Amino acid sequence: MNEAVLQCVGVTKSFGDFVAVRDVTFDVSRGEIVAILGSSGCGKTTVLRLIAGLERPDAGQILIRGEVASTPQRQTPPDKRGIGMVVQEYALFPHMTVRQNVAFGLNNLSNDQKKGRVAEVMSLVRLENLQDRYPHELSGGQQQRIALARTMAPRPSAVLLDEPFSNIDAGLRSEVRRDVEEILRVNDIAAVLVTHDRDEAFAIADRVAVMSDGELHQVDTPEAVYHLPSSKRVAQMTATCDFIEGVVLQDGTVDTEAGILAYDTHSSDIKPGSSVELVIHPDDFGIDENESGAMIVQAREFRGDATVLVIALPSGATLRCRQDSHCAITSGRRVDLILNRPGPFAAFSV
Repeated sequence: MNEAVLQCVGVTKSFGDFVAVRDVTFDVSRGEIVAILGSSGCGKTTVLRLIAGLERPDAGQILIRGEVASTPQRQTPPDKRGIGMVVQEYALFPHMTVRQNVAFGLNNLSNDQKKGRVAEVMSLVRLENLQDRYPHELSGGQQQRIALARTMAPRPSAVLLDEPFSNIDAGLRSEVRRDVEEILRVNDIAAVLVTHDRDEAFAIADRVAVMSDGELHQVDTPEAVYHLPSSKRVAQMTATCDFIEGVVLQDGTVDTEAGILAYDTHSSDIKPGSSVELVIHPDDFGIDENESGAMIVQAREFRGDATVLVIALPSGATLRCRQDSHCAITSGRRVDLILNRPGPFAAFSV
């Protein structure tokens, strides 16, 4: 990975007695997209405002291109950081044309240079023919791309995106997201995306920083935070999942109602004989009808592209199992579980 463009080191920010951000540490390299994933009020937007220089940290420091930009004692002004920011409301000036909006931050260029750069970034977002329109004449997806073009025009070192797709119609959201990702990738721009949507975070990010109550709980690839979450909280935030109890055996597996399962051996505090909970995702098990099976289909939900069965285990615990949309198994049928993947499964001490 390239050298970090952006670094947050032990950053803390309080508002009165409320600690909004606590000891946050992560970095972003050139060309990398990091998504901060968390629910409303978890502190993720405050992290962006700290990076942008709109807030001053109470502890820790923020470095941009290796130079200190923020500490409790000193603060580089937002316009001197080389950081661009795109917010969910787009913040386009309604009385300005698209061309004027994109050129707004290019005051250090001559008129000819400004015209050339505007044309360049408009081509980048594939909206060259809309330069003379006003924001109200554009769709939500077009407005978002114009907001990104304006952010990219001054050639920032990094781009911050605060819930950038939330105001776009659901049918267009994935298309605009792909467009934005392509623009960032082609230009090798470091980016931090804030979102509450785990599918969005997984789709666009190289790494996901899972945030709750002002703290980062895990920063890792989407695959790692999904399959090997660092805590039950992370598991619940990053996936639809259930938990099944079992006992750790001498060979490093776990004896559960659903069978003998491998677990993540990085959990160093888990010893043979320990009781643990394993994280189970809906696609981890298949279903086989069996009149003498020990498990019962408690409920079924048809979701168009899949059917989700709720399976009751002998103990009364339940697991959700995703089947194809043509699954005809009905509630009340007895079944066996069939393991779809060898693991390992994330494990947490009970």
